[in-house]
Amino acid sequence: MFFHRSRAGLPGAASVVAALVLGLGVAACDHSPPVPQHSAGQRVAAGPLFGDMVKRIESRRAVHFSSQGPTGTGSGDIVIDGAKSRLSFSGDQNGESTELRVFGDSVYISDTSQPGKKWLRLSATGGDQLSAMMAPVVAVITASLNPANQVRLYAGAAPFTTVGAERVGDRQTTHYRGSIEAAAMLPLLPAEVQAQVRDRLTGSVAVEVWIDQDGLPARISSTKPGEGPTVTTYTRWGQDVDVTRPAQDEVADPPRLPPQPSASSGG
Repeated sequence: MFFHRSRAGLPGAASVVAALVLGLGVAACDHSPPVPQHSAGQRVAAGPLFGDMVKRIESRRAVHFSSQGPTGTGSGDIVIDGAKSRLSFSGDQNGESTELRVFGDSVYISDTSQPGKKWLRLSATGGDQLSAMMAPVVAVITASLNPANQVRLYAGAAPFTTVGAERVGDRQTTHYRGSIEAAAMLPLLPAEVQAQVRDRLTGSVAVEVWIDQDGLPARISSTKPGEGPTVTTYTRWGQDVDVTRPAQDEVADPPRLPPQPSASSGG
């Protein structure tokens, strides 16, 4: 899971969308059936396999993750709490150290360009022009908090093939391989973002999932055509994590942009 900046220092919507692998979830009780066992080479219907996994993910309410992809590495924590879901992330992206804290109304990005301030806040709720511009970007980022949304995409895919039993860290897992159509991501995105990226979401995305004995993803790898894989490893399911907003005196807001001239105004 990676978040990239434009030359202006703000996240580029297309880059964020291209890295979309996670999504918001709604807390639920875990009444899932036992985890099925599959042997190497067996074809497995995606709906039952991943539909039950969504319930398990949403019941845990928190997870630690680490990611590695074509542009860098990073790690962080996710609190799964419906509209109050939130994330902390730190890592190296395109050779630049990056920290993020993500909430439903704002994204905080580490930024030292203003003296005495550590964070730049991108708000989706302000009445100014920049907030209006950032609202779809914040929506995409906050829609990438929780593995449940990614897993929901897989549930509608063609059957997956069982690769076999493998260990991921200290966990025994079953490894599955399949693919999804990139266009399947569109319904997860705000309407204004869909129009921007529709032509880019083409072809199939290769997917590999390692499912542990609790029926939870231990690792997910996704590879788009012409790119290297993005691999995310999940640990500490259900353990308490604390993702808080930065102290107000450490936060700077971007400068307000001047109003756009109306279409009817003269040149």
